[in-house]
Amino acid sequence: MCRARSVQAFYERKYREATHHGHKRAGVLTARQVLGVVYGLLTRGQLYNPRKVMPQ
Repeated sequence: MCRARSVQAFYERKYREATHHGHKRAGVLTARQVLGVVYGLLTRGQLYNPRKVMPQ
């Protein structure tokens, strides 16, 4: 599965910010972000474009 760099950077940033259980918190926050993107794409009927959806 291909992983977008912005998602990986978001995960790593949240992992460093967490004081306890960094991998769990970063995983949940990343999943919430990706779920929001997927929901937005589905409701608008758009295709995924990493440059448009998650600008760096």
